[in-house]
Amino acid sequence: MNKINVQGLNLEVTRAIEQYVNKKLSRAIKHQPEFIASIRVNLSYENRTNTNLVELIIFLHGGKTLRNQTRSEDMYASVDIACASIERQLRKLKEKNIDLKRYRSLEDKLSTLPDLGVAIAV
Repeated sequence: MNKINVQGLNLEVTRAIEQYVNKKLSRAIKHQPEFIASIRVNLSYENRTNTNLVELIIFLHGGKTLRNQTRSEDMYASVDIACASIERQLRKLKEKNIDLKRYRSLEDKLSTLPDLGVAIAV
């Protein structure tokens, strides 16, 4: 399993919220674990606006980073929204990689075909 680091800024991270974050993230990344190197989750509470902030940062192999920041009055709702957004980003990345592989394999197949323009001219 990937390394998930949950940190609290201006609040104490309880065992319940940490387990909830781990459960939601494992569900969100279960189809694309090969891309992920590590995950950092920053949870914080803002006193002046009475909102909870969830920041998800996913470090991918190859140096890319996916990031999402969500604010809500409920910490659990913020985690849900952030995990859903990260899941969409990962799905988009996976589909993009699949499309590139298909394009490259099609390009290879087309390069092995004989040149029909030369064959007709002869």
